[in-house]
Amino acid sequence: MQLESFVQLFVNSNLLTGPLPKDVGRLKHVVVLSVENNRLNGNIPEAIGDCLYMEELYLGGNAFDGVIPDIRNLRALTHLNLSNNNLSGNVPEYLANFSTLENLDLSGNNFEGVVPTKGVFQHSGNRNLCGGIPELKLKPCPRNVVSRTRRHSSNKKKIFIGVGIGSSVGTIGSGFA
Repeated sequence: MQLESFVQLFVNSNLLTGPLPKDVGRLKHVVVLSVENNRLNGNIPEAIGDCLYMEELYLGGNAFDGVIPDIRNLRALTHLNLSNNNLSGNVPEYLANFSTLENLDLSGNNFEGVVPTKGVFQHSGNRNLCGGIPELKLKPCPRNVVSRTRRHSSNKKKIFIGVGIGSSVGTIGSGFA
């Protein structure tokens, strides 16, 4: 963390262990910090809120615990991934006030309490979802719904089978000629 002029720092999937250094806040000019899919643990340092130019913060896939630190000073934040950790406590209300936040992933943690209803929490971008547990208040799924992916993959299978049969017949036919 002695190199304060870093603009982007990617150390994903390196099996790094231990806590994220407390002096991470010294990276004043960092725009992207990504330490996903390591074995980092402990609390996310409060000093991370001192990285004033940060736009993208990826801490998912580690073993961070405790609460989300106060990062309300990260006014340029567009992407925040804290997924698949052991974070707990409430989801901070101030996250709903980030006007720049386009992508937020808090899944796979142990949060509790009320989820904010404003800002990024208001528009999930998943209008086509249906079913699920009643607390999600999603519309019920029609009985005959076949996902686009499954339909698309079914068409691919038909094409591959057709091409395979055609090639086999062509090869066999030329062998008899």
